[in-house]
Amino acid sequence: MTRENQDGIYASAVVDISQGATFSIPAGDHYQIIQVIDMQNYVAGVVYAGDSLTITPDDVTYGDHVYLNMRVPILSDEKGGLQETLRPQKLATIQANSAKPYESPDLVLDLKKTEEIRAALIEDVKQGALPHTRSVNGTPYSSRPQDHLYGTAYGWGGLGLPNAAYWPFQNNTKVVDGKIQPSSATFTPPEIQEERGGFWSVTIYNEVGWFAKDVSAISNTQAVANADGTYTIHFNSPGAQNNLDTSTPFTALFRFYLPDAKESAVQYINEHGKELVIQ
Repeated sequence: MTRENQDGIYASAVVDISQGATFSIPAGDHYQIIQVIDMQNYVAGVVYAGDSLTITPDDVTYGDHVYLNMRVPILSDEKGGLQETLRPQKLATIQANSAKPYESPDLVLDLKKTEEIRAALIEDVKQGALPHTRSVNGTPYSSRPQDHLYGTAYGWGGLGLPNAAYWPFQNNTKVVDGKIQPSSATFTPPEIQEERGGFWSVTIYNEVGWFAKDVSAISNTQAVANADGTYTIHFNSPGAQNNLDTSTPFTALFRFYLPDAKESAVQYINEHGKELVIQ
C-alpha cells in the first residue's frame, strides 16, 4: 500500500518472516528508509539507502509477520519533485522465503476497547506522564515498557535513537473568544547527517493526535532560516514566513531524523529542548 502526505511518500506491507525475509534499498544520497516493526510494535530493524537486512523469527518479540513502514520525503521541484521521489521507492525490494497470510491473533482486543485504552494513554501523556521520548521507540532493550506503551498510543511508528529523536513543544498559544491567536517558536536547529538526507521537521496535530490540516508540517528543506542560523516557525499567522495554520487546540512535535550521533541528539535535547516553546 502506498500513500502520500505533505512531507513524504509512504509505502507499507505485511510480510511473512517465518522462513526469513530480506529487505533492501539501493544506494543513494536521499533519505529513504524501511522500518521493520514487529507484532508488539517494537522496531526489529531499520534499512537505509544502500543497506540490506534479513529478518527471521529470532529477530522479533512475537509472531511470524512484520509490518514495513517505508518512507521517502518528497523532493523539491528543483530535484525532480514527486516523479523523482517515486523512482527510488520503486527500486526497494522485499524477498520473502514464504508467504503465509497474516491472521490476527486471538489475544488482540476489539477496536472499541483498543480506542478506549488509546484515549486514556494519550490523556496521560497530555498530563505529563511522558517527560521525555528517549525511551519510547526501538527494541525491547532500548525502550522502557511504559514509555513504549505511551509511544505506541501517541505516536505509533516512531523511530528510536540513533535513527531519530522527538520532542514536544510547550504550547502557550492563547485562545480568545474561541479564536486561536497567532504565535511562534524560535529554536536552534540540531546537527543532522545531511549527506545521508537527514532532516528535521515541525509537525502539528489536533487534540486527539491526528493531522487536522492539509499542510501539517514544515521541514528544514522548506523553512527559511533567520540571519543568526536559528529558525522561527509561526502558527496561525497568515502571510508570515514559515507559517502553519492549526486546529484549535493543537499540539506540535519537533522531530529530527539521522541526528549526527546518539550522543549529540541527547545533548541537543538537554541544551536546546527548552527553546521549543510556542508563545
